[in-house]
Amino acid sequence: MNCGLQQLTGFTACFYAVSALLLSKEVNSKTHAGTKQMFGLHFIKPGIISEKSGDFYTVIFDLRHEGDYEDFIVFEKDEVVALLQPAKKLIMEIEQVLSKETKE
Repeated sequence: MNCGLQQLTGFTACFYAVSALLLSKEVNSKTHAGTKQMFGLHFIKPGIISEKSGDFYTVIFDLRHEGDYEDFIVFEKDEVVALLQPAKKLIMEIEQVLSKETKE
């Protein structure tokens, strides 16, 4: 079974979680690429979010870009389903950072 990356991986959920994290620091971006770059600069590089989660975000960012802009790209269901757990982990890590910030 073939499927769309955004439908099963929650790239959009990860993107909005990253965007919320950036906004919590009053960092804005107008593009997906800018969001990825600012995420790395403000949260991955200083160690607030793990490098593993940062690497995962780069992977799904690249897959989303490939799916949106390349011709005849097909993602197999098992490949996409394998991305679900890391997506949930990234979102949970972001939720923890945001929760910690609201308590301070």
